Amino acid sequence: MATPDGSPQMSTPQVNPVSVEIDEGAVAALRLVARQAELWDADWQNVNGTSGKIGLPITAGLRRGWVEGTVRSESLGAERSRLVFEPEHDEYRLDRGSVMILVAAAFGCLVTMVAMFVPKILPLLPVGILLAFGGYLVVIARLRNSGPEEFFESVVNDHQAD
Repeated sequence: MATPDGSPQMSTPQVNPVSVEIDEGAVAALRLVARQAELWDADWQNVNGTSGKIGLPITAGLRRGWVEGTVRSESLGAERSRLVFEPEHDEYRLDRGSVMILVAAAFGCLVTMVAMFVPKILPLLPVGILLAFGGYLVVIARLRNSGPEEFFESVVNDHQAD
């Protein structure tokens, strides 16, 4: 979209800023972020000793995407710092395959409910039940969320495990 003067309109990110505290110095905390970014297949660029740019793959239910932003490391004293992630851009896409499976499951649920009142479609009842449970097992039971919050939690948790 463009503004009335013709310049492109920037959308605000849907991802909220994230802040975590870690028992490391500011520079060492950014090294931990870089190490975790490698494990997450994220893009990491160290800008200077206390900040960097990161691009994270994210999953939000049926949506998959990417969020980019700045990570700052603020010193809180001796061997303690705060990591702050400020999102600048995010992009989501709907997982169309999962949506199609859920549509089939909804059709199965509809057949199961209507079959009780329409005896002619009673032979389709087992197929409706299989479609409904199949949609649950294939899509709904495997829904996950992973984003900046989980990323920075894993930075802190992996550091504590060392």
